[in-house]
Amino acid sequence: MFSMFNALPLYIVLSVASYVRGQSCWRDTTCSGPLDTAFPGPWQSNIYSPESRVASPVSILSLANASVISSWPGSAPLQGNASALVFDFGKEVGGIATVNYTASGAGALGLAFTEAKNWIGLWSDSSNGKFEYGDGAIYSNFSQAGDYTYTMDLPRLRGGFRYLTLFLITNDTVTNLNITAISLEIGFQPTWSNLQAYQGYFDSNDEELNKIWYSGAYTLQTNAVPVDTGRWIPALASGWANNGTLGPGDTIIVDGAKRDRAVWPGDMGVAVPSTFVSIGDLTSVKNALQVMYDNQNADGSFPEAGPPLLQQGSDTYHMWTMIGTYNYLLFTNDTAFLEQNWNGYLRAMEARSSKAISLTDPSRTGTVAAMTTTPAISRTHMAGPADRRRRSRTISSDSWSRAGRAYPGPPTPPNALPARNPSCPAPLHNPSSLRKNAYDSAA
Repeated sequence: MFSMFNALPLYIVLSVASYVRGQSCWRDTTCSGPLDTAFPGPWQSNIYSPESRVASPVSILSLANASVISSWPGSAPLQGNASALVFDFGKEVGGIATVNYTASGAGALGLAFTEAKNWIGLWSDSSNGKFEYGDGAIYSNFSQAGDYTYTMDLPRLRGGFRYLTLFLITNDTVTNLNITAISLEIGFQPTWSNLQAYQGYFDSNDEELNKIWYSGAYTLQTNAVPVDTGRWIPALASGWANNGTLGPGDTIIVDGAKRDRAVWPGDMGVAVPSTFVSIGDLTSVKNALQVMYDNQNADGSFPEAGPPLLQQGSDTYHMWTMIGTYNYLLFTNDTAFLEQNWNGYLRAMEARSSKAISLTDPSRTGTVAAMTTTPAISRTHMAGPADRRRRSRTISSDSWSRAGRAYPGPPTPPNALPARNPSCPAPLHNPSSLRKNAYDSAA
């Protein structure tokens, strides 16, 4: 990978454009997203987002060894108690599933959801906040032979999964069941009728890098969720419920579609700039920031996380709300938002300043709170574009330009990294704990 960068010049195209109105969106949500891509081109083939708000599986896997049995749609019989099939959607999805099936007797159809292939089974993976066991399964009960349709209740919305395991529970040795149709109503990006209408694009001569960029953009997109689908707090002892109120508006950006499914300002430190240059959905960002101001404490501090969690006591995440405010203003020039929350911003600054300890005062002890990262916002002078007119940028690996100004590229990395101190233990890496919600490309 790095040798490819050294051998070939890397050319990148980024573009950003303004919003237009759409047609139909998530349930009763008012559409406010773009109708089409900002700059159509060959890079659109890298977009992971479904073409429609209704998605379907692409193949059937064996529960025993995860091997592909057949493509879908196709034949999908379940014969006898605990018989099961795994339906692969081909990518990370999330929303409300509907299953049509025909049964020959009495029993129940079970549904279990997982993001990764190694966790497929009769229990869903963990999302409810307890992190002690899996989330279990949900069931469609039937008392006699017939044709049935089961649609998940809204609180059972599954924020992020790729694999859906369907299994039969019956006390009748002759009962069998045939799956006839499966559909998923996509729950993310609720105000967009065209889920592929990205307002920013990336293209390079490295296909692997292109896939990485677009998988990140898609992860951000799945994190824009309806405001009434937050993870329920306090955490359930079993099962899951995504019917908590997250904030104002129709859409809001959370830390992860499956979990925690809550507003965390620290995560927005990366998510907001990334959203700006990729999908372009800053309405979800605005609502996530607004809920922090709406729940600002009497002493001027912000919660560490938004409702219904409303975790408290983090100076770092307090600062990330302030930095997020700066970034949002920089990218949108939304002065109405600034006017609405200006007093809250000043109170937040005062709350932070009061905790600073002078480095030169020997009588003061404790943790030194540096304030060098505090974003400065002036009501009379703000940095930021007056509009978001369509523009494209061509970037090389050596330098990039913006508004006619040249900026140096990243420094050349050293040929060798310094050796690790042998007295220090080797770092432990747990990939599953690092990825909250991303495209499962290894499946």
